[in-house]
Amino acid sequence: MRPTAVVLLLAAAARAGDDVEQKVIAIVASLTRQEKLELMNGIGWDQWDIRDGYYVGNLLGAPAKGLPAFKMHDAGQGFRTHDPRVVGTVTSWPCALALASTWDHSSVTAFANAAAAEFRAKGANVILGPGLNVHRVARGGRNAEYLSGEDPVLGAVLASKYVETFHAHGIMTVAKHYGFNQQETRRNTYDALVDAEAKELYYTPYKGAIAAGCLAVMCAYNKLNGHHACASDELLVSDLRERMAFKGFVVSDWAAAHQYHAGLDVAMPGSAVDDSGDPRGWYSAERLDVLDEASLDAHVARIVRAAASVPGFLDDHGCAPGSCQEELYATNATSSEHRALARDLAADSVVMLKNNEVLPLK
Repeated sequence: MRPTAVVLLLAAAARAGDDVEQKVIAIVASLTRQEKLELMNGIGWDQWDIRDGYYVGNLLGAPAKGLPAFKMHDAGQGFRTHDPRVVGTVTSWPCALALASTWDHSSVTAFANAAAAEFRAKGANVILGPGLNVHRVARGGRNAEYLSGEDPVLGAVLASKYVETFHAHGIMTVAKHYGFNQQETRRNTYDALVDAEAKELYYTPYKGAIAAGCLAVMCAYNKLNGHHACASDELLVSDLRERMAFKGFVVSDWAAAHQYHAGLDVAMPGSAVDDSGDPRGWYSAERLDVLDEASLDAHVARIVRAAASVPGFLDDHGCAPGSCQEELYATNATSSEHRALARDLAADSVVMLKNNEVLPLK
């Protein structure tokens, strides 16, 4: 590429960044304090059950002021069938580990193009993925969900394609479960004691996602060096915002919130502090009332920045959380083409090994 072309591309990127920041400033300035507080609280649950017409994750936004609702849904194998009425209306895709097993970034791109179309048809604008925890042990309870497999470099490459493709369709991505959420056994209480060398390995897929434009990260249930992930200055501030130059927002896993001063921006329903399953979540208005306006605006700006950075996200004029029954339960988002692609991806993920008489097989 010629030097002139490089300069032009850099200038265009700078202008795009300036445009995003202008939108962030304008939207944040237009919001009332109540709207800001609502933007930091996930809704849509009755105790441990998702309410009718709601997605897994829901933020009201402020549509009248140019900020649509955030409609988040799980993505372990495509659009989550959280309700029996959803079954059959979406494709059952190979798991993320199967995609990693193809060793082919074009397979991830093909999956993401199709899955993004299904998310849009279902009214969702945020996918709670990619899962990027590098495998530590083969028996890890959620290994199948993670796009990185056991290779952090492969994970970084595939994560970048995943993020870029979903964003091209106007679907925000959320990298998870950050960080060191490597096992299901005692996942709420175990303490990952790690040093800088371990971080270099396990953070690599997250760096790939962030470099590709991912501006939302989900913090996990476990502890890191003595502090819960969603309440860890080391994890959320020193490592994520400072070392990885992350400019977006951090959202808790469900019932994983502990405190906001550590850098957590959005709390999803439930509280790991009192194990109440309170559908209001940890960030109740009473708790957040202690935030001064500048601190509140900093949290909200990170959330709005993520929305403004995804092409077309601010133009989403779809259903409001709680009124999405048609999209969630009636709309058929799958197709014969998607089912055929799912079969092809599953076949491509199979790895054949030569025995060479190592095992007594005949």
